[in-house]
This record gives sequence, structure tokens and C-alpha cells, in this order.
Amino acid sequence: GDEMESNETLLEGEHLIRFAERCLVGPDCDEMYQMKGYEPIWADLFHQVFQTDGSVEKKSHDDLLYFVRWPNFDSENLISTGYNKEDERFFVRRREAKNVPERGDPSIFWKESFFLNVLFHFYEFQIEVSVRTKLTLLETGKRKLVILRKVPKRVYASPSKVRMDQKKAEEVEHTFPILYFAIDDFDETWKEISMWEEDQLVCVELFAIGDFFTRGTSLRTRLFAGALDYEVIKKEYDAKKWMWTSPSTSQFFNLKGPGGKGAAQMAVCAQPRTAYNGTSPSQGGTLSYLGNTLKKWIPKSGGDSELHCSLTQLNMKWDELVLDILGTAKKFTMQHQRDAEEDDV
Repeated sequence: GDEMESNETLLEGEHLIRFAERCLVGPDCDEMYQMKGYEPIWADLFHQVFQTDGSVEKKSHDDLLYFVRWPNFDSENLISTGYNKEDERFFVRRREAKNVPERGDPSIFWKESFFLNVLFHFYEFQIEVSVRTKLTLLETGKRKLVILRKVPKRVYASPSKVRMDQKKAEEVEHTFPILYFAIDDFDETWKEISMWEEDQLVCVELFAIGDFFTRGTSLRTRLFAGALDYEVIKKEYDAKKWMWTSPSTSQFFNLKGPGGKGAAQMAVCAQPRTAYNGTSPSQGGTLSYLGNTLKKWIPKSGGDSELHCSLTQLNMKWDELVLDILGTAKKFTMQHQRDAEEDDV
């Protein structure tokens, strides 16, 4: 009884945030984690949230449960389901299925299983790809990054990937603990994303939207940000002259997130230049930003070609996603407490 009450208290926002951070920062499988007895707590929390609480199905309309096995689990000394392949480390079961692992099954890594179900059931993911240009404000002379075009796309996390840059695309590769966000219809999705001159760049951002750690207040967390510069891509293209004569052939570029956190892949190909907002970019024009007139922009290079950029996939480690989401929830919770204290005064 006492243990269940303490776990119910643990599920309250700020307590769960603190406990989660304690269990996520530092090595996963070290002796301290086992010695402190944290795994049985995560097994109980998993059972409470995902196997007894109907709100999960209402939230995601999904009766699937996601499980992670301990790496290198000794199935002879501890009875398990006979797991011995790396690609079976992650598996899925229907909630009411007979072969769902029993509560506290020692072959299951309950902490990782808990967080994956939180990500899949309580959070939506959105990628935004934008074309931006570095322009000068006439009034102040300051340089400003201005968005020319932006396209949002809802995406789904997966613990596996299909190689997009291979001729044989049938092979699925299991990638856990890295989660992949693939865009199958990438050419169509990003058809408006093109660069045609210096000072332009394509920016990629991944967001998580959800409320698990803030109970009813949905927060948006930026998980990834990366960019490709026009001059850099153009230089590589110029080094491969044949690419310009085969505009349908894509060249793949990789983007890294800040501090090497996360990675994305962009398919780039040269195309004849298209009109922008009803006028040809070659005619130039004037842009305004927050009421300020910007310097007239005139094409500096690129001729009649533009570089069409399509994001094919983005990937991050699951714990990096969770820690970013926890960080946003922690800031919100602390601010909420401060506001409440001020109201009491």
C-alpha cells in the first residue's frame, strides 16, 4: 500500500521530473541503478500508467505497448522469452494480448520501456523546414535572418529505418536506441523548399508537443535545429559538374544538431528556377520584417538554377528527446510555482 501511494505521488509532475532526471543522467546499466532498486519502481509506474489507466488509449487512440529488453540479457539464468537477437531488443504487443510481458519481468528494461511509451502515446512530433535569408534592416543596419518559406509536417518516431540513399530500399535496419523520423513522400512534402542565391540557408527543426509531465498543459519543445548553407552546397555541386546536367539526380547532405545531438539527411538536386510569390527571383524585390523595410534583394549568383532541398529523415537518441522534454516541463513547473507563490503573497 505504502509503495503504491509513493508511486502515485511520484506520478505528480515535479516529482516525476526530478526522479526521471536522476535516472537518465549518467550510465544506464551501471550497478548503482540496480543497487538503488529503481527498476521495480519503473515497472510499477509502467503498469499504473499504461496497463491500468484508460487515459492512454483516449490520448493516442492506440492499444499498442512498446517494450525494450535489457541488452545481453542472460536468458539461461533468468527465465525470459528466449531473446538473443539485437534486432529484437525493441518489440511491440497489443495491450490485451496474452504474450504481453508480466509485470516486473526481469528481461524487460522497464525504465526505457516507460519513456518510449510516454513518447509514442503522449507526444506529437512536428518537423519544420524553412528557407531563410540573411538581410540587412535599412533603419538599423542590423543583419537579420528572415523566413522566406516554411513548411510544417507531422512525423512519427520509429526504432528502425529504411535506407533512403540506397538503390534497394527494402532493407529495414533496427536502430534503437536511436529513433528515426522518416518522410516517405519527401519530394512532394518539401516541393516549395528551394534556395537560389547567396545568404540563403535551409533550416530544419524538430518539435515535440505534449503534456505528460505537465498534466493538462501542452508544451512545445524544440528538440533539433540544423541548417545547410547555400554557398556550401553550391560549392559541392560545382565540384561535380555532371550533377548539373542530371537535375533529377539527388545528392545527399547530412546535418548535425547543436553539439552533435541528432542528425538529419537532406536530398538536394538542381532544378530550373521557378517563380517566387508570383514574381521571378531574378527581378529582385523588397521585403519587410516586423514593419521594417529590408534592403532590396537582388540575385547574386546561381544563374537559372535553384537548389531544391528535401528532408528525407531525422534521427535522435530517445534519451536526448526525453531530457529536452523534461527540461521544458521543469522550466514551466518552476515558473508555475513562482506565479502561485506571488499570488499567495
